Amino acid sequence: MTTASALRASRACLDGPDCGEATTLDAERLAKANISPATGLATDYLNHFNEAIMLLDLASTVPECLADLMAWRPMGYEDHFAASSFKDRDLAVRAYRAADPRARGELERLATAMTAILLAARSALIMAGCAVEASSEAARAAAAPAGDTGRLRHQWRDDRPG
Repeated sequence: MTTASALRASRACLDGPDCGEATTLDAERLAKANISPATGLATDYLNHFNEAIMLLDLASTVPECLADLMAWRPMGYEDHFAASSFKDRDLAVRAYRAADPRARGELERLATAMTAILLAARSALIMAGCAVEASSEAARAAAAPAGDTGRLRHQWRDDRPG
């Protein structure tokens, strides 16, 4: 059975504790919510990584972005949607939970690889002398758990000599 047919077959409700009404995982509803009916996964999760990639790209020309890059934290799929303003975030989480475990596993492997690359790039910037000033806001961001996604703006400085 394909993932899409499994999702259609699971037209039974996946009620969560905060779900006031039954929600079915039919292909049309998933597609309207920008959730792949074939996999049950929403591309919105990749925005978490795309943001960090864009900040990394901008850091050399817009140094003010460096603080946001330093505040970026890895985040799992469900944590991303819990903190997201994505309109259909509850549906995205339900579809993720109902998705084929192989599709979820592939996404998690990809997310782990992207996280490792982004953290390595950020570490390289720190080793090169780029640092965020130790304001109390920056300290909170550095100590925040991985699921904390508050967008924090910090002052930064480049400690490299001259």
